Amino acid sequence: RTYYSKVLLANGTEVKVGTAVKLLAPDGEPSFLGKVQCLWGSSKDHFKMMRCKWFYRPEEAPGYKGTVHAREVFISEHQDEQYLTTIEKPCTIMHDSEIPGEIREDFLKHPDNFFYRMKYLPDRNNFVVLKEPVAIDPVTAAKDRPSSASRGKKKSAASSKVSEKRGSDTPTGKVAAESTTKRPLEVKEEDAAPKTKKIKSETSEKVAESEKSDKKEKSEEAETAAAAAAA
Repeated sequence: RTYYSKVLLANGTEVKVGTAVKLLAPDGEPSFLGKVQCLWGSSKDHFKMMRCKWFYRPEEAPGYKGTVHAREVFISEHQDEQYLTTIEKPCTIMHDSEIPGEIREDFLKHPDNFFYRMKYLPDRNNFVVLKEPVAIDPVTAAKDRPSSASRGKKKSAASSKVSEKRGSDTPTGKVAAESTTKRPLEVKEEDAAPKTKKIKSETSEKVAESEKSDKKEKSEEAETAAAAAAA
């Protein structure tokens, strides 16, 4: 794996370690919310990946009985690996204490701004009040190996959504990435295997049809020649 401190998505949007992002969700549901913990490229299949920490909306955490603001979410320890193509766009997620009082009202009016003041523990259906922001250490995050222990509906839904987009031949474009070793580099995110197989299959079919047509023409020519000789 090659780890990066930041990447440039196909639409020109820059995403760094620590960036809060909106991710693809099933049709009819609000975007999933996460914060990028690390970014890397796989040398095996060339996919560009990230590890993100999930935030839960109040409707995703039914155990909470208190009153919440429309822009309030709950941070969690739930993390998953995701393709960079699951990102819809960056957003802002801050701890309640980080929002200056003079801009608080305007900040909370924006649909891409959120805040948290509690941690949600899904396994225990419990909530912990946080007096300070949860920090991300970029160096540690870049070196950590993503854990495969935690897998939830957010991961499967977001990944499935991307698979649907790739299956419909949506181009993924290029992702420019800067390595954590500070060596800028542009890399191309290859299309998913289903699309590649489809292209190969279509090419093979065209070749087969061409060969079949050639054989048919040669057979007809041979029959014509034989008939002429017999006459």
